[in-house]
Amino acid sequence: MKHLAMVLVALTAAAFAASAQEISREQLVDLGLSVKWSGWNLGANAPEELGGLYAWGELEEKEVYDLSTYKWCKGSYRTMTKYCTDEQWGVNDGKTELDPEDDVVRVKWGGKWRMPTNAEMDELLVKAKWTGTVYKGVNGFKVVGPNGKAIFFPFAGDRYNKKLDLVNMAGIYWTSSIDRISPYTTAGMYILSGRTNRGIGLLREFGHSIRPVSD
Repeated sequence: MKHLAMVLVALTAAAFAASAQEISREQLVDLGLSVKWSGWNLGANAPEELGGLYAWGELEEKEVYDLSTYKWCKGSYRTMTKYCTDEQWGVNDGKTELDPEDDVVRVKWGGKWRMPTNAEMDELLVKAKWTGTVYKGVNGFKVVGPNGKAIFFPFAGDRYNKKLDLVNMAGIYWTSSIDRISPYTTAGMYILSGRTNRGIGLLREFGHSIRPVSD
């Protein structure tokens, strides 16, 4: 009986290892969707690394994340200087997608890499299979595309002011699109244990994760 138990433990470990190996460790992964997705977050070098946390439309990480340090306003939600579709919130330039020079992925990775659009994130949420998992000791979601290939989204947390929060508990991922509800917020994705949410009303000054895509 003891030998059988040892065999079962070994089989379980082998099955877990096989499952872990299914997650791609390549930078560019074709999931069978309209765009190819990176195997890891911006600022990381492997799927299990959390990567950087960026305010929306900014190119570098920083010590303090709030409206006083946010690049595209003058200290308040009513003073947006770019990417604003309503003059009551600032300068109405009609822009709803990041310009290439404000897309941190384009700037840092170059080539065809960029941030995903709202529609591309929706496609990933709807057409891929999301399963909560622990990968190399990190909580997150295994995401399997229509063609069977898989990537991993870690719970990388977020930043506001000087505080890093929700690491290994949740993840918030930007898109390149502002929110239709209000121009001082953007669209994205919010993931936590057992649940994926369409992210709306994400405040632009927070530090969130970015998962690059390529055409």
